[in-house]
Amino acid sequence: MKPRLVFITTLLAVLPTFSGLAQTATPPVVWRNILTDQLPSLGQGNWIVIADAAFPWSSLPGIQTIVTSTAEADVLQAILTALGQTKHLRPVIYTENELNFVTDRYANGVTNFRSGLMQLLGTREKHTSSHDDLVRNVNQSAQSLHVLVFKTTQMTPYSSVYIQLESAYWTTEGEKAMHDAMAAAAAAKK
Repeated sequence: MKPRLVFITTLLAVLPTFSGLAQTATPPVVWRNILTDQLPSLGQGNWIVIADAAFPWSSLPGIQTIVTSTAEADVLQAILTALGQTKHLRPVIYTENELNFVTDRYANGVTNFRSGLMQLLGTREKHTSSHDDLVRNVNQSAQSLHVLVFKTTQMTPYSSVYIQLESAYWTTEGEKAMHDAMAAAAAAKK
């Protein structure tokens, strides 16, 4: 056998061994089941990312990527509905600031996507941040916490939605007031 043919034959024989490493599509029922099964375990500091089709597959062990083969709006709606039914979680939503500057000239349909996204998010607490900062925050959290990435079929640049989970029964203001009181008590002891 020629060396090149031997290499290709060996490669084809070995590739199935690595099939678990491939990023494969998850049937819609399965990704919904993953969400339902893991939501009770998630808490303050965990992240859920509803990602566009080109979102990178992370090698960090704290990040679980689920390929949904589903439109981003449908995945986002399902996740927001599920979060709305929990008693322990409050979503803080982030969109990528770059999305505000993408035009239909370079990404056909982005104006309609943006409009639909804002309608879907409604009056929920939401913020914008740069793509790089959001990915950095997610990666940093993944060092010690679990992150779920639901990869969608959306092909609009900078369309990913990031949800940082907070406690539904404790507010940011309450946390700040508590720390201020602790600092004041410590200062008074000195």
